Amino acid sequence: MLVLDVSPTMAARDVQPVNRLEAARAVARRFVEHRENDQIGLVAFSLEAALRVPPTLNHDLVISSLEEVSLMEYGDGTAIGMALALASLHLHGSDGQEQVIILLTDGVNNAGEISPEAAAEVAGRSGIRIHTIGVGSEAEAEIEFRHPEDGRTYRGTVREGYDPESLRRIAELTGGRFFSAASGGSLEAVFNAIGTVETSERRVRVQVHRHPQHQQLLLLALILLVLDLVLRRLLIGSAP
Repeated sequence: MLVLDVSPTMAARDVQPVNRLEAARAVARRFVEHRENDQIGLVAFSLEAALRVPPTLNHDLVISSLEEVSLMEYGDGTAIGMALALASLHLHGSDGQEQVIILLTDGVNNAGEISPEAAAEVAGRSGIRIHTIGVGSEAEAEIEFRHPEDGRTYRGTVREGYDPESLRRIAELTGGRFFSAASGGSLEAVFNAIGTVETSERRVRVQVHRHPQHQQLLLLALILLVLDLVLRRLLIGSAP
């Protein structure tokens, strides 16, 4: 499950080529395209969390939803705990050998009834690993986005970012890893690292059972040979 933050601060322009959200969207899309044998789902969140796509092999649907999700679509806030709980709920009972959540966020939890740590503990007990990615630099960044309801353009700066210790704790509670991505290149490297970690090696034992078929053919040839000899003797013996 990909869990993507779409709060207003994801419009910060410190992660190129456009902003944090566009960089995360592009890298996540390439990640999905290279996991053709994995069921993948998508949860988007800000003030509220919403299931966009349940785990599926229909990666075109996942990519389409990634492209369509927009900033502030679910309000102004960061409900990390609710998003993780929702993703875990839709992974629980999955028939996949490995169950993994990849969280991308640039903020701290400030909304929702479930804390990120509580959601991580439940996920960990269910065998779900959570990899957390903190997006954005520590420096002040310009922000610009269009409000989805009134269409107005808002501009400003972002000074506060994600809490590394909180994201590291979420990951550690589930056996996952915490990553920091301050640029588009580092975000790409993070997804490559996760892709390497989450590539399970599957061994297949091939057994070859040999069933010789020549014995029946040899027996048939021997019978025909004997029959030929017998017929020859009979015909020769009965000749005048």
